[in-house]
Amino acid sequence: MPAMKKILLINPSFKGSLHSNIKVLALPPLNLAWIARYTPEHYDVQIIDEAMTDLDFDQPVDLVGITCMTPLAPRAYEIAGEFRQRGVPVVMGGIHVSYMTDEALRYADTVVVGEGENIWPKVLEDFERGQMQRVYRSCQLPELTKLRPPRRDLLTGKYFVDTVQTGRGCPINCNFCSVTAFNGSRYRVREIDDIIDEINSIKSKRLFIIDDNIVGAGPRYIKRAKELFDRMADCGKEWAGQTCLNIVEHDDLLKSAQRSGCKGFLIGFESLDPATIDAMHKPVNLRPDTRNFADAIKKIH
Repeated sequence: MPAMKKILLINPSFKGSLHSNIKVLALPPLNLAWIARYTPEHYDVQIIDEAMTDLDFDQPVDLVGITCMTPLAPRAYEIAGEFRQRGVPVVMGGIHVSYMTDEALRYADTVVVGEGENIWPKVLEDFERGQMQRVYRSCQLPELTKLRPPRRDLLTGKYFVDTVQTGRGCPINCNFCSVTAFNGSRYRVREIDDIIDEINSIKSKRLFIIDDNIVGAGPRYIKRAKELFDRMADCGKEWAGQTCLNIVEHDDLLKSAQRSGCKGFLIGFESLDPATIDAMHKPVNLRPDTRNFADAIKKIH
């Protein structure tokens, strides 16, 4: 029987003086754990988070995948170059290379544009045939109700907090934000039962929910958020997440979040000037209940 081919999935990190601070603040690369889940079982998959583990460029590996956000693009390209010099093909994905595809193709053999779960198996099929394309575009966003759980067993770093994702996408489409363009203009949400099962499987007592807006907008998603928070109350976790100011319009939701172990929200105020907010196309910050930022902050606290 031939040896299993090895795939190395890499999350780049800042090096040098920033490294010690980044290690404290680092979050597990859940995106790579999901890509690992959609990798066929006949591959040996390893995830390397540079914030936690040094890279060995000389280790035997058949294919390298690198995720890339804009601040870390130079380091990602450096890593790609090291492996390509050693004859290892490199696939790059993530939000930066999805919008800077021509740039990324100067450093990588293949670029995946968009969310990767649906297209990754096709990339590997072509790799096995020696016919990888230069660019793969994920034309259909994954249906999150059918999303399989991420390979958390491959996230071996000692992180201060663990991460969970309950949904993707945003319809607000602020003109400074990439979320709608990358993840779609509608909220796609996972099944609450699946989320609770995953949370209960996590050993850490501290979680960061990485949804760009865990509450969402509109009655359907407000109701869904409250159901999720009510269910999380029995999980025994402390958590933080990201949302919009519209959460202050829903007292029951705030109380439910508190009972569930919520310790804080990251909220984008963007500006104190209504005209500037309007120009940004962020109407949620201009509603009567949200325009007084001081009162909104006091209510959330």
